[in-house]
Amino acid sequence: ELFFAEKKKLSFAKQLYFGVFDKNHIFPFPKPNAEENLDVLLEKLQQLIKEKIDPKEIDEQAKISEDVLKGLGKLGILGMTIPKEYGGLGLSQHAYCLVVELLSYTCASTALFVNAHQSVGLKAILLFGTEEQKKKWLPALAKGEQYAAFSLTEVNAGSDAAGIETRAIFDPEKNVYRITGKKQWTTNGSQASVLTVMAKTKIGDQDKITAF
Repeated sequence: ELFFAEKKKLSFAKQLYFGVFDKNHIFPFPKPNAEENLDVLLEKLQQLIKEKIDPKEIDEQAKISEDVLKGLGKLGILGMTIPKEYGGLGLSQHAYCLVVELLSYTCASTALFVNAHQSVGLKAILLFGTEEQKKKWLPALAKGEQYAAFSLTEVNAGSDAAGIETRAIFDPEKNVYRITGKKQWTTNGSQASVLTVMAKTKIGDQDKITAF
């Protein structure tokens, strides 16, 4: 669903417009993992926020300091949802939401950095990457040794992902894709070394959007 690879399904909310209450979308409501003891992690994060994060300075400088990012990496915040075998904490989405919520109380910019790094920057690798790709990229991303960014928006296309003009053409001789285009905004782009770039490529006789 994230990358438009499957047949489009009507969401719970959309079905309400047709008078359909599809309870399978929302029940049983997921319960927090009782084994996740987040008190210590949230306490350490609160201490980091208090000592290191100055939201006014971050907004004025338009940059989050390396000191803050390394602190988040050391706590495991940048790899919360990455499985332990790839260097992450292997925590649930519930835990992830609590951490982002706590960050957002003080600094929305820092919360967005964590969100973009983990929810869209590295998510394609986590969901669809090969075992080789996961072992290559996820450990460093989980520890904050590298940061991930998401590159979708263009001059003529933003949230309308279907309108992007960036193209990826496969070169069979060198076994690589050559990407040509121009992106307008790349969330986390100024500090990231791993980019998830959205581009159109030919699948059969059709243009499809792919995450590179």
